[in-house]
Amino acid sequence: MDAYILSLLHFNIQYCAGGTEGLIQDFPNDDASVQDQTVVESFDPVLAMLEAHPSWHMDFEMQAYMVEILAERHPESLRRLRALAESGQIEIVSFHYSDQLFTAFPWRDQQKSLELTQAVFAANNLPLSDVVFTQEGQFGEGMLDRMPEYGYHTAVLPHNLAQAVWGADSPQSTWRYRDDVRVIIGGSGYATDTYTVNWHFLDDGELYATDRMNCYLGSSFVEDPEAMAEHAAELQAQEDAGAKIATIGEFMAAHGDDLADPMPPMVDGTWQPDNTDNLGLWMGGMGLFGVDEDELVRTLNARAGHQLRAAELVDGADADLVEEGWRDLLLGEVSDASGWNPLAVEVAYGKDYSTSAYEAATAAIAPACADGDDWLHVNLATGEVTPNGVAPIGGGDPATAPFALTFPSRPGTATWTTTADADVLALEVDLDAGADPVDVVFPWDALSISTIPSLSETMREIPADQVALDPIGLPLALGVFRVSEGVWAIKQTESTHLAGLFSRSGGTITFHDETGTADARIQQYRVVLGDAARATEVALSLNDAPEVDLACPPGDASADLPCGCQTGSPASAATAVVFGALLLARRRSR
Repeated sequence: MDAYILSLLHFNIQYCAGGTEGLIQDFPNDDASVQDQTVVESFDPVLAMLEAHPSWHMDFEMQAYMVEILAERHPESLRRLRALAESGQIEIVSFHYSDQLFTAFPWRDQQKSLELTQAVFAANNLPLSDVVFTQEGQFGEGMLDRMPEYGYHTAVLPHNLAQAVWGADSPQSTWRYRDDVRVIIGGSGYATDTYTVNWHFLDDGELYATDRMNCYLGSSFVEDPEAMAEHAAELQAQEDAGAKIATIGEFMAAHGDDLADPMPPMVDGTWQPDNTDNLGLWMGGMGLFGVDEDELVRTLNARAGHQLRAAELVDGADADLVEEGWRDLLLGEVSDASGWNPLAVEVAYGKDYSTSAYEAATAAIAPACADGDDWLHVNLATGEVTPNGVAPIGGGDPATAPFALTFPSRPGTATWTTTADADVLALEVDLDAGADPVDVVFPWDALSISTIPSLSETMREIPADQVALDPIGLPLALGVFRVSEGVWAIKQTESTHLAGLFSRSGGTITFHDETGTADARIQQYRVVLGDAARATEVALSLNDAPEVDLACPPGDASADLPCGCQTGSPASAATAVVFGALLLARRRSR
């Protein structure tokens, strides 16, 4: 019987996105210093362990941005990584350029991320695995659908997400998704008649060599030789007992088809869904410092993405500036700009990079703007560009509400109006100022979770009783969700981009926001009275391919932004002490 020991070290050079300003005093805390510390203290020691044990094989997951940093400032580490990868000791896993919250955004954003990833790996002569594991263990059926086009054929499904959705541990180690994708349950041991598979490590790679310290802890974030010795002793004992210290790819090549049952339905999720309301923590949940601005960060991400897509369609636009804007946007979509417990500098990181992306789109179209052009109107669906054009407006008359919203926290008012389409209503929600969280509660018949999965453009309907976790927060990248038979709602992601908390027991879908200011809020939705196909069409036109106005320079590109996008004040020393203690105890424990 074959015995396999697998490891996946998830490295994230944006773990402390933007550095740790305001958290640690009298210690280098700028972005580059923290990145360099991560490489020297947590990455290089694992390379050294593998160099000393040529028969041990592991998976390293990292964003392509980390490869760029290695090439720029740590060329010897990159050379060692390349040698270990070429020998087969390290399988390099990478599915995104930046450690983005990719499940929250349309396919085009992730497509650019994948294109950049492949370019970075090719430029640095690094082999790229066909295995997929992602930041925060994000997973979904849309991801599985898109993988083969880019050469990926194995996905790691975190065992705790599988358990949360399916209601129990997976009864097997691997599943089939269509004919060209296999799924392995990550972090769970299994035994069959022909093999056993167990996991030595599936967690943040930064914690492996440092005895679970991380970059938020300043001078304590250093290699721990005793921890490395314990890892080496454990692996040696397993190898001495006959196990293969193998990569995921090696295991899947040998046994990936042994269990070929189709994978049960899976919603978009993360690797700690119980602790985070699934995606809710990144899209409305408050962190420890209370500086989160989730809706502002994520609506800015959405708006900047639409601006860049529009700039791509303008003849004569500066393509290099557009590409630079895409890179900035992907950095701005980093998950840590809105969770787990972001520092003010991390929130600013997300806003500032997205602002740069927005401004790059404006600057890129300057050569295409003629005298007298104040803006270029771009229809993303048709590709038509019209100087000073205006989107046609219809409707606006009062309409009868097809259902009632409730506002259990701050008082709110729902205004229903008609649109140019008889089967589509506009819904504007005005919420009063106040210190309480924002809660906008839609009724739900709780029969099916019907949404368009992240990275997809096709509606997926899963019977609600097939999802065990209740409530469960879904990102709704294209905004659409089923309310009841023939009734669909769509959040407009440029103004409202919170997770939808689906409560089967409560019969509700709630948009809950603990973050941001106490000011009054306005949220915008569309409601479709029709079938799934019509709801899909409207969602795509609203959140994937809307009509966009690009300001012609000279102009204030930031005037239309949903936030001020300035760096917030650093956290106090007192909260830093509390934060450090909690990090040691809980942060990202798998």
